[in-house]
Amino acid sequence: MKKLISIGSSCYNEEGNLWELYDRITAVMAKFPQYDFEYILADNGSTDHTADILKAIAEKDKRFKIIINMSNFGPERSGYNVARHISGDCCVMICSDLEEPPELIEEFIKKWEQGYKAVLSNRKKSQKNPLMNAVRRTYYKTLKNLSDFEFIENFNGFGLYDKAIYKHLFAREWPVIDSRSLIAEYVGKNYCTVEYVQDARKYGKSSYSFLKYFDTAMRGLTLTSTLPLRLATIIGGVLSGISLVIAVVYFIMKLLFWQNIPFGFAPLLIGIFFFSAVQITLV
Repeated sequence: MKKLISIGSSCYNEEGNLWELYDRITAVMAKFPQYDFEYILADNGSTDHTADILKAIAEKDKRFKIIINMSNFGPERSGYNVARHISGDCCVMICSDLEEPPELIEEFIKKWEQGYKAVLSNRKKSQKNPLMNAVRRTYYKTLKNLSDFEFIENFNGFGLYDKAIYKHLFAREWPVIDSRSLIAEYVGKNYCTVEYVQDARKYGKSSYSFLKYFDTAMRGLTLTSTLPLRLATIIGGVLSGISLVIAVVYFIMKLLFWQNIPFGFAPLLIGIFFFSAVQITLV
């Protein structure tokens, strides 16, 4: 019985990329007749003809299976849902926008055949916005320096994962999903990397705005490092200590100079700052 290789993607308004994605994926997998493969694609509530094209592909090729989401759950949750529906001996997670070359899957499979349980992509160059690339490099280096575990630079989730890994990684519901952090924490050093050049998007445009990128960056920072929590605790402790000292000094001065120091709003403000600082500390 042949081993099964599962491939998974989520997509949003990718009508211009899907047929090319289909052709390139099938061309790669044709080089490995010793394996069966399945490709699961989830439409994330697209507003164009993406869902119709997915249905046409699934009708043409039964190896392609689709999930049609009624709402846009975001790439992380939609991709996670795809990963929970795969059943192969290994799985490849890839974006559907063709910025990551599907041809790299061939190298992934060869590394997997050599015994690696995780084969991860390493984006060395990108044909996208140079300013955004510089910001990404700085962000990744910052995370690597602050991370509490072995953080993988220039990695966005594109890679191959053996069944022994993905069955445990995607077996439970995570309260907050950040695939890069989860994978980096779980695989540790038991992986190899394959370098590639990220292509510029041919069709459509990214649905990620600056705020979405910022939210993803902050989530990655808080999930990979305890430093932000430590800083919040230290700052809250210092502020609450200062507020307490000011309150004691004010109380003593009030007792000594009762007639000369009006009661006013000082105690109220000191109390507000003190309890706000305590909240920062405890959060």
